[in-house]
Amino acid sequence: MKGADFDSPTRPFGGIEEYAWSPDGRSIAFTAQRSAGFAWSTNLDIFLAATDGSGYRCLSESNLATDTQPVFSPDGRTLAWLAMTRPTYEADRRRVVLCDLAGGKTRALTEGWDRSPESLAWTGDGRRLVVTAEDGARQKIFAVDVAGAPGGAEGRVTPLVQEGHNTAVEITAGGNLVYLHDTLLSPAEIWTARPTAPARAP
Repeated sequence: MKGADFDSPTRPFGGIEEYAWSPDGRSIAFTAQRSAGFAWSTNLDIFLAATDGSGYRCLSESNLATDTQPVFSPDGRTLAWLAMTRPTYEADRRRVVLCDLAGGKTRALTEGWDRSPESLAWTGDGRRLVVTAEDGARQKIFAVDVAGAPGGAEGRVTPLVQEGHNTAVEITAGGNLVYLHDTLLSPAEIWTARPTAPARAP
């Protein structure tokens, strides 16, 4: 970020979810806000830079609303992030956006899904994204197919964990989900689940 007149993570609430290393360790994606009216603007952008500090470029310049939480695909060819579409509207629904890093083309993966994802994680094979989103007074875990439905750009959404409030999802090398799970009757505990098996507390 040499010479950049802005901060990453963004102030005042940004954290480690706003930047990500590429799998080969040669580049880093990060969230930053360039607009002059920081207190009034929701225009956060995704940037890509070499890890030696030699230059950076904006990947989300065409969107004047929030873009945040970049995550590299396992092969490093695609970057996913969460995006809003209404400038200055902080409560807008978030969409999952994919960017082909070779060509720079982006597409919304969940435009037609009436939920607002709050986190992102790639499966090891790069075929799905695992997201959390509020649904029916719960914070559920869903899988979104990256390839999209036949004849369309949007990915199929499949619920994986439907009970309780679930956050901080990670995916192990073996494909298991590891996450924090709490309810109105219990504090947050570390849980694990396979996408095809019931969840359990370790």
